[in-house]
Amino acid sequence: MLEIPYVGSDPLTMAITLDKNMAKRMASTRVAVPAGKVFSSVDQIDFSGLVFPLLVKPNTEGSSKGIRNFSRVDTIEKAREVIAWTINEYHGPALVEEFLPGAECTVGVIGNENPHVIGIMEIAPKNVPLDQFVYSLETKRDWKNQVEYHIPPRLPMTTLKEIETLAIEAFKALDCRDFSRVDIRLDGKGKPRFIEVNPLPGLSPYKSDIVILARGMGIEYPDLVGRILNAAFTRLHLI
Repeated sequence: MLEIPYVGSDPLTMAITLDKNMAKRMASTRVAVPAGKVFSSVDQIDFSGLVFPLLVKPNTEGSSKGIRNFSRVDTIEKAREVIAWTINEYHGPALVEEFLPGAECTVGVIGNENPHVIGIMEIAPKNVPLDQFVYSLETKRDWKNQVEYHIPPRLPMTTLKEIETLAIEAFKALDCRDFSRVDIRLDGKGKPRFIEVNPLPGLSPYKSDIVILARGMGIEYPDLVGRILNAAFTRLHLI
C-alpha cells in the first residue's frame, strides 16, 4: 500500500494459503490433493466419502500447530473426539483429510515467470512405521531424535520428477512469488499429493526446512538468500 518493494507473495496469496482448504481447492485445478472435508461444528460431522485412517488438523494454522501425534485417527469415535478438540482448542474449523501413508517431502521453489525447484527433502521417521508417521508438533520439537532428512529423497527418479512438477504447478496455481516451500506426501500408490504451500517459509540458518534442503543441494545460506532476492529484484525490474 505504501508502494515499497518487498520480497514474497502478496496479501491475497498469503491469506489463501493460510486457509488450508481454500488453498487445496485452488491447487486442485492443477494438481492432485487428498480427499477431505471441513467441519466447523461437532454437531455436523459427516464422514461419508472419506476412507479411514484420517488426519485431523486446524484449517487455519501453520508451523504444525494443532497437528499432534493423536491427529491420525482410525475410528469414527476417535475422529469425532479429535475434531472436537481441534475446534475447541483453536477456535476455528477442523480440516479432515484421508491420511496419506507414503513418504513425506518438502520442496523449495524459487522464481516467478519460470519458477524452478532448488531441492526436495524427504522427512523420514526414525521410530514409527511410515504408514503411521505424522509430522507433528511433538516430532518437530524433537526432530533430531524423531526424523532423518534425505536430500534428495530415496525415491525413483520418475517420482521425483512428478514431485517437481506438482510443486511448480501448485506454486503457479496459488500465484506465489519469489520463493515458497511446498509440502507433498505420497498416497498408497506412490503418487504425490499436494498438502499445502508456505509462501513465507522460515529462513533460520540452522533449522528451517528450506535452508536444510538447499544446503543438502550444495546451496549455502548466503547463496540461497541471494537467489531469493534476485528473483524479487527481477520481478520488480530493479536489476
